Amino acid sequence: MFKKSDCVLEAKEILSKKNISDIDNSIRFIMEKVSEKKFDIIKTLSDEEHKEFIKLIKLRQKHVPLDKIMEFTNFYNIKIPFNKNVLTPRQETELLADRIIKDIKLIYKQINLKNEFQPISVLDLCTGSGCIGLAIANSTNAIVTMSDKSRRVIKIAKENARLNNIERTNMSLPPVEPNFVVSDLFDKIDYKFDIIVCNPPYIKTHDLKKLEIEVRDFDPKLALDGGKDGLKFYRKVINDAHKYLNENGRLYLEIGINQCEDIVKMLEKNFDNIEVMKDYAKIDRFIIAKKRENNA
Repeated sequence: MFKKSDCVLEAKEILSKKNISDIDNSIRFIMEKVSEKKFDIIKTLSDEEHKEFIKLIKLRQKHVPLDKIMEFTNFYNIKIPFNKNVLTPRQETELLADRIIKDIKLIYKQINLKNEFQPISVLDLCTGSGCIGLAIANSTNAIVTMSDKSRRVIKIAKENARLNNIERTNMSLPPVEPNFVVSDLFDKIDYKFDIIVCNPPYIKTHDLKKLEIEVRDFDPKLALDGGKDGLKFYRKVINDAHKYLNENGRLYLEIGINQCEDIVKMLEKNFDNIEVMKDYAKIDRFIIAKKRENNA
């Protein structure tokens, strides 16, 4: 048997050699994985558990993402399995999902005061793993459509929705039933929504090689590459989004560093009430814009 404290010290020594940034979290989650117990109640690891623990710690030392080692990541109370074919959900993106969910609940509250009820419709464009759309569907009564250009990606999003419904069933909650569309942005979208949310690829092509190893080597390039200036997808989305929004509809975007000014300028043609939100690092990361009235 191996004492927990000895295992922690051994893991810290291994991880510190490669300057792993989240040493404490890595140790905590990996130890929980191998022991199948909460970290706070672990006292010792068996010989077999210790062997597996050190094996996974050495993978982390090689900058294998913690999500890949754990085989899932948590996003807004949803467990999203790790999949090399889609972008691993980022913690800051939870801020975007949270804002949309709060806005939907506020709209519902206003509707209820008028004794009128009509479900909010949401399009999650470039859905990837489906994390944003599933978070919204899980937390509201919105009708969510999840769209991506890749059939493989939509298959992954569908599977994540199925797994999410298993969790909901275990908690005695009804299933959520989002719609799924294979579409290159708006090409196959033929109806309007109250909300469109999009977290497109936004890294400049020549900056891809500069990314951290955990992103560059483990996230798919297609989910990262935003073209020469990083704005390729924003031009396309913003040019057409107003056509697919209902009156008073809103567009929610996640953006890259130093892209805010350019994207706001793009939005000004067809949108009003443009709002910029910062992420945890106080960087401009999200933009919310309202469709201009009487703009078809």
